[in-house]
Amino acid sequence: MAARAWIIRLVVVDEVSMMPDLTASELKTHGVLAIEKALENRPEATISVRGEPRYVVMELAQYYELRESELSASLAESHADREAGRVVGESVDAHLERVSRKEGAGTTKDESLVDFMRRSPLFGAEDIEFG
Repeated sequence: MAARAWIIRLVVVDEVSMMPDLTASELKTHGVLAIEKALENRPEATISVRGEPRYVVMELAQYYELRESELSASLAESHADREAGRVVGESVDAHLERVSRKEGAGTTKDESLVDFMRRSPLFGAEDIEFG
């Protein structure tokens, strides 16, 4: 969990200084040199598109460290789940059967999830927006 908290703090610190280090226009004009200049004094830099920060670039070594921290946090969480008994030991077939039952909540025994959705009063409605 400590690694995950570190990642969250990194994002919050970066949001405080939202001034883009580099614009898409600069990147287009100067290419990799613009990235190298932006990374001279920081481990990561933002790239803005139309005035809005949109991307983050960093040295590959920095990315690998970040990724390793994420994977370590995930592994620690998995170990904690196992120690706390929040795991299920089952075969692949049993797992697929259990997951299918959960996804098909509200369906009859012989009805697929697709058939259930087709029975929905919302099926075919064109004025519904998902966002």
